[in-house]
Amino acid sequence: MTKSNKLAIMGISLLTGAIFFTACKDQTNKKESKTVESSSAIGEEVAQNKTAFKDSKVADAYQHYVHIKTALVNSDQTEAKNGAEMLVKVVGDSDKEIKVLAQEIASSTTIDDQRRAFAGLTEKMQALVNGALSSGEIYVQYCPMALNNKGASWLSNSKEIKNPYFGSKMLNCGSVQETIK
Repeated sequence: MTKSNKLAIMGISLLTGAIFFTACKDQTNKKESKTVESSSAIGEEVAQNKTAFKDSKVADAYQHYVHIKTALVNSDQTEAKNGAEMLVKVVGDSDKEIKVLAQEIASSTTIDDQRRAFAGLTEKMQALVNGALSSGEIYVQYCPMALNNKGASWLSNSKEIKNPYFGSKMLNCGSVQETIK
């Protein structure tokens, strides 16, 4: 091998290493950024809640439901667990069905299991908030492809679709089915 070939190979190796290092560095920054976005998105969704409830316990339960939903939108299993644990504390024994479903989300070992339990939780929460608002609106949103094409709903403070069943894979899949006033 000639000296110029060796230099060319060395140059290409250095260039490849630099590109690889930069790409990995960018991925690390994106992951760190996503974590910050995830935590702030949960806070924003809860803060944007312009609904008022007749009962403060229902308001607290709904706030924790939104926490879980936002965590699932962000595919954040840990935050979904945290929100579910808070929901368990708020409902206590006053609503055993919601408590059981929230405990299931908190103890699930996969995000897919959390999402399956979330579908049942949504049904119970919808029944809880129906007729409980003193002002504002809650949107019942639906994705026909959720849960292996069985379809599932979720509650939202916004008309904008942010799908908790698929996260970033199909973030905007779904539609508003009903408005609770």
